[in-house]
Amino acid sequence: MAMRPILTAVLAAAALTAPACSDLKQDYNTQVIPQNEGANADLGRVKLRNAFLIGGPPGRPLQPGASVPMYLALLNDGAAADRLVSVSAPGVFQGATLPAGGLAVPPNGFVGGTPAPQALMTGLLRPLWSGTAIPMRLTFEHAGSTTVQVPVLPPTDWRATYSPWPSASPAPSPTPSP
Repeated sequence: MAMRPILTAVLAAAALTAPACSDLKQDYNTQVIPQNEGANADLGRVKLRNAFLIGGPPGRPLQPGASVPMYLALLNDGAAADRLVSVSAPGVFQGATLPAGGLAVPPNGFVGGTPAPQALMTGLLRPLWSGTAIPMRLTFEHAGSTTVQVPVLPPTDWRATYSPWPSASPAPSPTPSP
């Protein structure tokens, strides 16, 4: 008999929390990601949040020729997909590499915001120090373009565990012939 009041209390608690849980996915996908230490911009329905580069350790610049991973989060509040098609930093990098076909941003969804880079800036043209910021132009298929000051952060603290740009699988080592 003592189980009945406990069961009633558990069912009542579940009934009160169920409506909140049903909107969890919608709230997660449509929330506005707060400002942070990276570069941020709004291009209508596409929001750029926390764009940054990982540079060299404090006191040591990255040297010309280096490739530098770029991390960012993109939130799409619209009903149609968009795509980041190019990233550039003239005078600082020769080019950039994005996933094949660009970085797709699903409708009412997001991409990035993970320890894996979303772009790779290639061919550094001059020494680059952590603690600086560089102007970078991001161009989207539908949302247009924006130029933001992207900070170069040292590979310390939480960034120390971030992944480098994925490279192609290494070629097998040749084996000597008998």
